[in-house]
Amino acid sequence: MTAPPVEIPVELERNALGESFSPMLRAQASSPIHWQPWSQETFERAGKANRLIFAVIALPQQADYRTTLAGMNASPEIVRTVNASYVPVLIDGEAFREMALLAPVFCGDTRQPLRFPLFAWFTPDRHLVTAIAADPEANNLSVVFDQAHGTVSQMWESSRDYVLQNSANDHKNRRNRVHEAAKTKEALPDEALASLTAIRNLTSLYDPLSRSFDNVGGLFPSSSLELFASTALAPQIGEELRQRASDTSDGLSGDLSASAMIDPLDGGIFIGRHSRTWELPIFSRDCLTQARAAVALFQASRAPGDPTLLEQARAALQFAEKAYGTPDHLFASGYAEAFPPEQWLWNMAELEKRLSSSQMQLWSYLSDWKPVGNIAIENDPKRRYLHLNRLSLGASLDQAAAKLGISPEDARRDFESGRQTLLAIRNQRFGNTAIDATPQAAASFRMVSAYAAAFAATGEPSYRQRAIDTFASTRERFARGSDLRLYADAAPPGEGRAFLYALAMQAALDLADVTLDHGPTEWAEQLAATVTERFIENGVLLETPKEQNLTDLPVSDQAMLFEESTAGLLSICEARLKRRGAASPAALAEAVAFLPPAVNRAPAAHTDLLFAALIRNHGATIALGTDATDDLKDAAACLPFRLFPRAMATPNNPTSPGGARIRFADGTEAIVSSSKELLSAIQAGGPKP
Repeated sequence: MTAPPVEIPVELERNALGESFSPMLRAQASSPIHWQPWSQETFERAGKANRLIFAVIALPQQADYRTTLAGMNASPEIVRTVNASYVPVLIDGEAFREMALLAPVFCGDTRQPLRFPLFAWFTPDRHLVTAIAADPEANNLSVVFDQAHGTVSQMWESSRDYVLQNSANDHKNRRNRVHEAAKTKEALPDEALASLTAIRNLTSLYDPLSRSFDNVGGLFPSSSLELFASTALAPQIGEELRQRASDTSDGLSGDLSASAMIDPLDGGIFIGRHSRTWELPIFSRDCLTQARAAVALFQASRAPGDPTLLEQARAALQFAEKAYGTPDHLFASGYAEAFPPEQWLWNMAELEKRLSSSQMQLWSYLSDWKPVGNIAIENDPKRRYLHLNRLSLGASLDQAAAKLGISPEDARRDFESGRQTLLAIRNQRFGNTAIDATPQAAASFRMVSAYAAAFAATGEPSYRQRAIDTFASTRERFARGSDLRLYADAAPPGEGRAFLYALAMQAALDLADVTLDHGPTEWAEQLAATVTERFIENGVLLETPKEQNLTDLPVSDQAMLFEESTAGLLSICEARLKRRGAASPAALAEAVAFLPPAVNRAPAAHTDLLFAALIRNHGATIALGTDATDDLKDAAACLPFRLFPRAMATPNNPTSPGGARIRFADGTEAIVSSSKELLSAIQAGGPKP
């Protein structure tokens, strides 16, 4: 078949990312590559130009993409080839979340390992041709690109019709597989018992001797830690599992607290780890990680009662406020340039030169500094970081003082002065690092939840007020009724994916729990209705509405690939709505409110669904009378986070005058009239009123 006439639209002759709503994309507006938006218009122009789409799918959270793009920009050959041969498209995998979720599918079909950024070629008909993981090492980038380009371009030039037909057949088969997986709704019988079995299996993945936590991936394990702590606090579960969950929460949180994952210089928390243990972090941070980790640490501080966790959770919030807060009570995701790990690490010669002898003695004990370096060979098998040391707080200052034979006051003085010196050195290394300061809905909703968790754990009114202020600003800036957008100013209404709606519902219900105000719950009800109308089709939860889904693949986020899944978050929200007597569409429950058999094979990938099952089957609901005492209201507002939905009584959820009614998951009830009776009845402590 003769190829159609070639027409190169003028739009393809320039970089078109300058006005993108995504900060990640706008940052590439000066790239010599003629990047185009991920849009229907771009595919139409590719058809006119008789070119394939060359897409780079990247996650802003994973800073490797910057290295890859910098390598591409610096290579005249790659720039020339991409601009002359393809229609290049850069895809923000957070803004277009469906594309990040499809990356494992694409890699599986092409027998490639999953790694971001991902190079993917599409026909003008929006069908995948092939995909390959990019190598973030710039010196290998040309080899990777040239090999793939040579094969793809030759096939396109010599067998265009074959490429179109073959990719269309592959797309049809892929669509059938994805749809079949999404619509499968097999549920485990006896969810209450099945959830406890799966939680027990999840605790067994943690080994307190090696301090390893298998099969949970490399991200900071916020969801698992929150689940363990909540299980330890849940009533009517059974003492054996509660104790097991408490021990696991205590061990895991202790490992994290003493590890290099929590930066002792500024309190920030790193997104993940390079190795099997937590001793070598991925030196990257963002607002969403701080908020999620803070929620988990606040909850964990209530189970084993470790005051260190409370202070580290506070520090993570303070770091997020300083690094990512905006003047209008909003937060940016805060993605920043990545620096080599060596710039985060320290050699003994520099440390001895810059610290006093007493500072050196204290910090060396806390972080276990060594001349040969303190990164174990199993975490650095290539010995890339030989003679370098990471920072951590392996002991409390009181423990260090006792071990070193100094006073606690001297220990605190040397710690703080040493901290300031080391932080100044590190800041000098990094220079004026540009951090994305664009307010973002996901980061702001996450911080609402973090503030609510802080209030529930501490009872400090300032945290509740910050939750109220941030929620009001976020809703005003990013919502139009129940339509949400990820970025406020440029994105059209309704561009938010289902995951963003789940985050907003979660934030609203978190705020309702600590304010006892029904207003946020009403908005969560509206969002639930919108999710049901827009994102559920024939009982299947879709991440993206049809009109925004350029690949026409029915993407459904059912497992924790990067963070919580959309299905898991919505299942938690649905359970909380139902427990408090609020409106929850039946179609939403049908799509997300069940426990699939996969939790037996991979409990770590379904931690969020297990937490939803915990709320449904083992939590409790508290309804407070309108004339309940302030003391009782405060105690209810400070109950363990998310596990105990609480609100003022309504006709659908009444109680006796002057008291509170506790309704347990098994249908039994208790009436209490004081904070002491409330805390005793639910068998879980909270801040003392």
